[in-house]
Amino acid sequence: MVMKVLSYKYTPELQNKSSPVYKETERNFTKVMDKVFQNTPGYQRTQVLNFTKGSVKVDFRVIIVVVATDPKNASSIVDKGAETGQKVVRQAKSGNLPGIAVDPVVEVKGPPPEPLNVTVSDKKSNQLSVQWLPPEETIAFGIYGYVVQHWRFATKDVFAKHVKAPEGKSEFSYQIQNLEPDTSYVIRVAAKNNYGKNFNEGTAYQTLPAPPFDWVVALIGIAVAFVIALIIGVIIYLRLTRRGTREQQYGEREMPPAEMHLYSDDIFRDRTNERGSKFSFVNASFKPTEVNWTEIPYESINLMDEIGSGAFGVVYKGEILRGKNDVTPCAVKALKASATDEEVRDLYNELEIMTNVGKHPNLVNLIGACTENGKLLVVLEIAENGSLLEFLKRHRSKNEGYEGEGTSPGGALPEDIKLRISLDVARGMTHLSKHRGKLPIKWMAIESLETYVFTLESDVWSYGVLLWEIESGGVKPYPGLTATELMSELRKGYRLEKPNGCSDAM
Repeated sequence: MVMKVLSYKYTPELQNKSSPVYKETERNFTKVMDKVFQNTPGYQRTQVLNFTKGSVKVDFRVIIVVVATDPKNASSIVDKGAETGQKVVRQAKSGNLPGIAVDPVVEVKGPPPEPLNVTVSDKKSNQLSVQWLPPEETIAFGIYGYVVQHWRFATKDVFAKHVKAPEGKSEFSYQIQNLEPDTSYVIRVAAKNNYGKNFNEGTAYQTLPAPPFDWVVALIGIAVAFVIALIIGVIIYLRLTRRGTREQQYGEREMPPAEMHLYSDDIFRDRTNERGSKFSFVNASFKPTEVNWTEIPYESINLMDEIGSGAFGVVYKGEILRGKNDVTPCAVKALKASATDEEVRDLYNELEIMTNVGKHPNLVNLIGACTENGKLLVVLEIAENGSLLEFLKRHRSKNEGYEGEGTSPGGALPEDIKLRISLDVARGMTHLSKHRGKLPIKWMAIESLETYVFTLESDVWSYGVLLWEIESGGVKPYPGLTATELMSELRKGYRLEKPNGCSDAM
């Protein structure tokens, strides 16, 4: 990394590593960095490479030991380096470097962090749309582009697309085309700079089945034009007759325009759900099959801080105000103004799924939804401690005795708490056993990877991988392996190793 220290005065002696001025300045700088990284697992020391003119620019290296029990764990080392760079940049920006004043602009000489919030939407039979957000501190890492890779599930042919990253752009997307219908593809995205690239974990997504008819049917129809024309004529006649009958029967009960909430092109219309509350839904293709959530009035929802965001959605911390002293904390998922009709449909589908799943003490449950005027808000219970992965990482960092990725990373959590978490997850998985969404490759059993068949036994395998995550303090399973490489290794008998520091009882 290169950092400009404003409180150092440049002299020619700083070019001579054996001079007293060089040694004193080096000692002062490394002492500051020791304080910055004093609670960082595996931190050894900071090595000053040289001082250059320009106030005083310090070119230095932070040395952190990562114990990898498998040579394939290269991605863990890349992630650790990126996290270290991000920490230095944040400290410089906030002015929290004890005893020295620095320029907030820091140059990190290493591979970048992986992209954030990689999601897939706008699924069709022949294409998938990938969205992601840039990682933190893109300028410091000199990120100039991204690589989107995809390959057919259980194959080795990888296709890559390079996407440029203009400075200041806050959201990215790429549409993968020419895919096979009803087929699973593994997708992952990497940020890249002059020092390398860093991929997120690959995840499998399935394209939609092919539509029942296509242009070939139309060409065949032309060959028998006379017969088709006759059939169409009969159908048109019957439909016109039936439409006239329906208009006579129901015309007087149509909703007058003044009572309709229109958003754009007459998409959103009022209806009443099974609980008697009025809601709005997108045209017939957006409407859930059963609408039985609790409808919450828009004015009863107080949106507070933003706690997360994706390519087209935002999650806020919020409150439901039911009375003067009746306030319920919640999380509120909303769409961005730039959301497409397809993304609106996806959020309605998510609402329908959560409604059908029902409540369970070990799930983040649906509280209700607000659908007034088409402004869909999905209201959920709030998880005060965030995701399980972040919870494990926070506690891993508090373990000062931890010496690397392979040595007792789960030690900061008592075993009874880890067992309680494991039991809670098992209960939640039991409840969700009939609801399957996107497929996390590295948590799937070998038979599921090969045949796409899921059983109670394969669910137990997935649960075992999660137990390994808990015991290792949130370390990625099988880091550095692609889905194809993972299948090959599993066939050879390779399995996740017992985390160092894990007791025999656990």
